[in-house]
This record gives sequence, structure tokens and C-alpha cells, in this order.
Amino acid sequence: MNERDDLRHIPICTIDGPDARDFDDAVYVEQNQDGSFKVIVAIADVAQYVQEGSPLDKEAFNRGNSTYFPDRVVPMLPERLSNDLCSLRPNEDRPVLACHMTISKEGKLIKQKFPRAVIHSHARLTYDQVMDAINGNFDDLTEELWNRNLKDAYACFKVLVKAREKRHALDLDMPETKIIVGHNGEIVDVAKRERHDAHRLIEELMIIANVAAAEALEQKKAPCIYRVHPAPSPEKLENLRIVLREYNFKLEKMTDINPKHLTGIIKMIHDHPEEELLMQTILRSQQQAVYTPDNEGHFGLSLQKYAHFTSPIRRYSDLIVHRSLIDAYNLPGKGALKTPRNRFTQLAEHICVTERRSQRAEWDAKDRIVARYYKEKLGRFYDATVMSVQKFGVFVSIEEGVGEGLLPMRYLGDEYFRHDPARGILQGEKSKKIIKVGEKMRVTLTDADVLSGQLTFANGEVKLDELPQRNTSYDKNDKGGRGKGSYKGSHGKGRGDKKSSPKREARKFKSRKKPRQDNKKAKK
Repeated sequence: MNERDDLRHIPICTIDGPDARDFDDAVYVEQNQDGSFKVIVAIADVAQYVQEGSPLDKEAFNRGNSTYFPDRVVPMLPERLSNDLCSLRPNEDRPVLACHMTISKEGKLIKQKFPRAVIHSHARLTYDQVMDAINGNFDDLTEELWNRNLKDAYACFKVLVKAREKRHALDLDMPETKIIVGHNGEIVDVAKRERHDAHRLIEELMIIANVAAAEALEQKKAPCIYRVHPAPSPEKLENLRIVLREYNFKLEKMTDINPKHLTGIIKMIHDHPEEELLMQTILRSQQQAVYTPDNEGHFGLSLQKYAHFTSPIRRYSDLIVHRSLIDAYNLPGKGALKTPRNRFTQLAEHICVTERRSQRAEWDAKDRIVARYYKEKLGRFYDATVMSVQKFGVFVSIEEGVGEGLLPMRYLGDEYFRHDPARGILQGEKSKKIIKVGEKMRVTLTDADVLSGQLTFANGEVKLDELPQRNTSYDKNDKGGRGKGSYKGSHGKGRGDKKSSPKREARKFKSRKKPRQDNKKAKK
């Protein structure tokens, strides 16, 4: 500790969710007389404890990140580290890698430095506590810290938001549904995750710290693992354009899209009756962010450079960035980078794989728990919203997104529905009825496959014994969606193809769910 900057006198604090135990970041903000801000984002110094090449490091590398299931967490690091030695618990001295920043009154990063330090967190605050303080409702902790930290932190947040808006970063802040699971693995409650300015305050401070880390490593000409978010692909943009057109919104065709084009659409759909659905469609049009040693910018945040620095307890990418900073600044103590620059591509590819693996595991676990919940509800009727239109049927969502599944072509009704890919719709051959994204439908739950986590629905309120006597889960006979979806049992097979099978599209549809945030701790 003697070789570290002593920041224990600074009234720094952590701000997290009520259930958080691994406190990996603490913040302090002080406004200068010229209107600029002195900001310290202190991050747990995991590199001090996890030596590169050690058995602990190899296991963390293999895991790549923590994985969050509805009822448990599989941590990247042992709990002795994540919840104790590396956790910035209140009223305890802890080693950190401190990001010192000067931020202008316009919200621009002016300069940064990254010393190793020791802090003494003055409080463990929750988002709701901080939001109450912002609204003038103080408790003993927030009253003490308001004029010493929180007031200026909130002022800094407001200028960072203005800077974010000025650069046209995408604001795709969608409400999240949290599934509460009991000890027996059953769903006991479903709650909307409320987000407010206290969450966004921390997110903006984490974002600017991540930018500072990338900037510092570039200035030092040191290797970095960047977090890169590519622009939407032409195919995804065309799919988005088709959906927007059906709601009389126009997204111009262009060869070089930038965030400003999409923020314009987001402003136009504000307060639209289908705002949430259209926002989800824009969200699903985005590419997956990746890790790479080559800086290609972050489309969603509209940033020229971006890295992950703020969560080394749960992301190996951040630990690599920490080690590179320690090496670049020639900081005292253990944990400097040993991996040569020519291995960074391999490192980045590996942590991309582990991230996708965790995402799939999280989605699959949630889907199976949901399918188990609905297994006892076969034959019930629900109000549903069409989320995606395919040539073999439509994906629908029920009960505010708790349940999602396929309504296959054969269960659409007694007439033939033709798929019009140019308009992104299904249209009845006789009735000319149109089914499009956002369409409200009454559906019957026909199957809940717990093993695959897949739900299947039929159009309208129907009895299960009126449906075709066959497996109602996704199968090869739904390929292409060429058949007449008759409840009398008739169904033509159609040609279909391997690229658009229902199972494959179901996986793709799930992969378009909200990605992990690039802001802070998406799971806290």
C-alpha cells in the first residue's frame, strides 16, 4: 500500500443495486471554479491479486466473464476475491486502479491519468438512495455526501448527457423484465426493472472512464482490447426499413449510415402507440459488439474509441486493459502485462466466444424456466404482439415479454397466408388480412417444450384437440411456410431451405434480444 496514492480522505462511494455484493467501482466528483469537473472512477485492482499465467488467471481466462442466470451467478473469479478482497466495501481500505479525469463543462474528456491508489469507501449507496437524494429526500448517508460528492456528480452527469445527445449516441434504454425464481426453480414473480437518473449517472461515468482508458493506451502506444460496435449491416437495415415503412416512418437508403440517422427516427417515434415495439425493432437491427485489438469505434455510443475498463471482477477484457495500463504507466506492484501484442487478436477472439457462450446459456436458462412455467398453462388464451414475421409463421410475445414463441403457419387459420418479404408481412389469400410486426393477436398456447425452452401458439381461441395431430414444436414441415394453416389438419410442406428453418430462426430471434450493456454492470 505504501507505493500507492493515498485517496482514503476523499469521500468516494459506491452506487449499485440493492442485491450487489461485488462492488468493483467507486466514484467521486468535484466541480472546479471554471465549471469543469475533477472525476475519480476507482476500480478494484484485480491485477494485484490475479497474476498473469497463474492457475487462477487461467481459469478466469477460460471463463472469460461471469455468467448470470435467473437464480444464480457463475463468477469469473472466486467469491473470496469478487465479494471480499477485490470488492470496494464501505469503511474498508482497498487497492484500486484510479482513473483521474478532467471533464470540461461541455462534457468533453480533457485529460486523464491512471495511478494505483488505496481508497476507503465512505458509503455503499443504492441507486434508489441516490435518486431520492436528487429529488431532495436525504437519509443520513446521502445528506453527508450530497455537498461533498453527489451534488457535483449529478451536475457532471447532466453535462455528459448533453454531450451524448450532441454526438447522437443511440438512446435504446428499454424497460427490462426481471424473472424472480424461487428455491425450487419455479417463477415466483416477474418485475419490471425501473431505471432512473441514478443508474444513468453511473453509466455515464463508466462510459467516460472507458473512453479515458482507450485514449490513455493509444497515447502510450500500448496494446489495447477495444470494445467495437459496428454499424448495422445492410440486411438488418433493410429489415428495419421495412418495419418502419409499415408505420409510415422513412429511413433513407444510404451506403454509410451514422447514429444521427437512427436518433432522428427514435425522436420521431417518441410517444407513438407502438413506441416500445419500434424501439425493440431498432435495437434488434444493431450488430453485436465485439472485442478486437483494432480500433474501429463504437457505433451505438457514437465514440471514436472505447474499451472496457470498469469491471475486471466480471470481465476478462477489463483485466487485460488494466494490465496494459499498469505496464504503460510503469506502475509499481504486481500485475503488469506480459502477453505480447501479437497475441491480442487471439485473446480478443477468445473473450468474444466466452461472451457469446454466456449469453446463450443465460437466454437458454431463462427460456427453459419460462417454458416450465407455461407447461401447466397449455390451452390458455393470451393477448399477444407480433415481434417478427417469417415465411414459416410469426414470433409473438405475451404478458409483456415474459413468454415469447412461434405461431407457425399451420396454426394461422383456415386460409393460405402468403409471405411478402418486401413489406415484411403475411397476407391472407382470401381475406387479404395483413399480419405485420406490432399486430395484436389473440392466441392459444399449444406447447411448452421445457428441454428446448420453446413456446408454440395458435391463432385465436381454439381447443387443443382441434389442432393437427402432430408435434406442435418447430419441425421441418414448417420450413418455408407454404402450407395452408388449417385447423382441420391440412398442411402443405413447401420447399423451405436450410438457412431459414424455424429452429434456426428461433435461435436468431433470441439472439436479437437486448444485448449486454456496454455501459456498466448490466446484471446488477
